[in-house]
Amino acid sequence: MYSDYCIEKVLVIEYISTNGKVEKIKMNQKREKKIIKFYNSCKKHVKTIHKKCVKHSYEKIIYENNTWTSEKYKEKHETSLKKLYPQIKDFIKIYKISVAWPCN
Repeated sequence: MYSDYCIEKVLVIEYISTNGKVEKIKMNQKREKKIIKFYNSCKKHVKTIHKKCVKHSYEKIIYENNTWTSEKYKEKHETSLKKLYPQIKDFIKIYKISVAWPCN
């Protein structure tokens, strides 16, 4: 199936393990293919794809410097991640990465 641009999203957890090493886990990796439904000309279509790629490419910090950016993230991630990955002693940084690019 044809698509105009693709988006990949990943949750990255940097942590100190129970054996004292600094480690990194990448999880919730998913890819989406997107289609722009309405466009008038090829130039406008290319510009729209570029704008969408810029809009959907970002890095969002969830936890850094012993601080959660919101209580919602703390409730959602703190206990579940430590249960899911018992090797986590302390978090260093948790962030979401989203990258978008034009599809061929």
